[in-house]
Amino acid sequence: MGAELKSGDWFVLLVRPDCEMCKSLVRVVSNGQVPPGKGDLDELALISVERPVQGTQDHTHSLAGVRTGTYTDPAILLVKTPLGVRLRDGIVLEVLDLSRRL
Repeated sequence: MGAELKSGDWFVLLVRPDCEMCKSLVRVVSNGQVPPGKGDLDELALISVERPVQGTQDHTHSLAGVRTGTYTDPAILLVKTPLGVRLRDGIVLEVLDLSRRL
């Protein structure tokens, strides 16, 4: 998925499977609603930033019309979630703390 994010306008949601606010955001997206902060022309990507914790379910792989992936680099595990990142041709334009918008 990384190569895809280098081209076009994207709104990337960073979530954790063990985060209650993230689960709410995933429900919003899975119900076909637009997540807060997403522009009309942005493609949508949902990225889980750590492996699912034992006993939790990660539903990010089954969302229609949404690119999904998992990122397991320990460096990003310090990021507060849920987080929205707007990209244009791989360049970060805006970072949004979505916990304040749910």
